[in-house]
Amino acid sequence: MIEHDKRSMLEEVNLSQLLAEIKDNIQPALEIAHGYLEIGPMMTITACPAEMKFLLFHMVTHALKYHQLDSPLLIKVWMDSSISTQTCDIFVQDTSQCANEYLIEKIFWTADLDEEAYQETFTLSLCRKIVENYNGSISLKPLGNEGELFTVTLPCTIMPSYL
Repeated sequence: MIEHDKRSMLEEVNLSQLLAEIKDNIQPALEIAHGYLEIGPMMTITACPAEMKFLLFHMVTHALKYHQLDSPLLIKVWMDSSISTQTCDIFVQDTSQCANEYLIEKIFWTADLDEEAYQETFTLSLCRKIVENYNGSISLKPLGNEGELFTVTLPCTIMPSYL
């Protein structure tokens, strides 16, 4: 993770391009789910590319795991930034069935979980660790019958162009 040689791993990461690669990789699964990944405004940030790919991939594919097969799946990813706080918010919203209520509180933690819950939360606990290493935060909010919303807040260096 980012804790070891932090400076050498950081570079400009075009999140639009990264999401396009993820979309290509999961296209067969999206087709099976009758799903669509909509990529909204994204920016280039300074980060470790491998960590950002892991983070985005697992938030996006989380929707595939909880998708109800009787309805189409829509996954939206977009970004917003605040110049005053120098933070970037990455949003991943989907129309999947919201995760088990028991897991919502614990979804980013693996301690004190039974084996089934541990398996469901393991990759998201790694996402939490990545985000915390950037002094950021991550949350998952149920949206009732309309799915769920991940929000990741990271300190960021905003590059000149929205892509």
